[in-house]
Amino acid sequence: MNHFKQRGKYKIIQIIVAVLLFVLPTVITFSIMEKSESVNEKGKELVFSSEKDDAAGAVRSDAEVSNEVSDAGQAEAAEAGQAETADVEKDHITTNVLRADNGGSLPVVVATDTDAVYIEPGEPNGKKVYLTFDDGPSSGTRELLEILDRYDVKATFFVVKNENNEEALKAIAEGGHTIGLHSASHVYSDIYKNSLSFKCDVKLVHDWVESVTGIDSKYYRFPGGSSYGLMGFDKDKAIDYLNEKGYKYIDWNAETSDAVYPNMAPEQMAQRALSYIHSNTGDSVVLMHDQEGRYNTIKALPIIIETLIREGYEICPVDDDTPEFHQYPEEIITD
Repeated sequence: MNHFKQRGKYKIIQIIVAVLLFVLPTVITFSIMEKSESVNEKGKELVFSSEKDDAAGAVRSDAEVSNEVSDAGQAEAAEAGQAETADVEKDHITTNVLRADNGGSLPVVVATDTDAVYIEPGEPNGKKVYLTFDDGPSSGTRELLEILDRYDVKATFFVVKNENNEEALKAIAEGGHTIGLHSASHVYSDIYKNSLSFKCDVKLVHDWVESVTGIDSKYYRFPGGSSYGLMGFDKDKAIDYLNEKGYKYIDWNAETSDAVYPNMAPEQMAQRALSYIHSNTGDSVVLMHDQEGRYNTIKALPIIIETLIREGYEICPVDDDTPEFHQYPEEIITD
């Protein structure tokens, strides 16, 4: 009897062990899976959190870059604003000179980026201002035209051949503004290589303007100005050619410096142009640029126009009665 009882206990123990051996691995497996899933969820949370931090970091980085660019532009404008004016008298002509007061980081500018200018003796009365724009037409041309139209002001556009912006060229003509010729390519090394290349460049831009607008323009502005010193030939030949073909070439004696400092504050650009105008003994031809991205030039234009109107200047487009404004011969230039 005891023997049978003993064997029964062993059987129960065997069954319990068997059950444990079968159930325990399953329980352990489920437990591990749950822990693994929990770890995965936490991992996802960490990754998501990291991605959010990275995105926020990227946004901060963009903002920081934007601030750096803005600060650089403001510093450049402030730097430009440190320039002070002085008068330089040459014979019967007084021209405004901007002299840098910032350790020499700004160039000394005498009415242009390069050389001084003078007005041909004639009938300048000091009360006429010619607003001129080089290098267009561009995507910004229509905004310039809208501003000019708002103030009922006519200007002059010395254009570069650009078949992608012919509608803007037509708009200039339809607005009653003067179209002058600047270049077919505006590549100095091509234009000024020799006398023939110069003549070809003038003819190409002339014929393009005439074909698009029907205007036989006879107003010309040398790329870089008529005193540009790197012509590959005697520049008198270029001038003789223009005279022979009936062109009037016109430089400038005031500017915004937007070609050199496109990010200068609009107020600073306007002040530069006005300082030249105020110190010129006669009429003023203001050089600005109608190029892609010249947003501050567009913003400076109303400031210039409003000031000139308030001060009693007459704003005119270039026409046949406009006196020619030519740069000083290079031999006259002295510091």
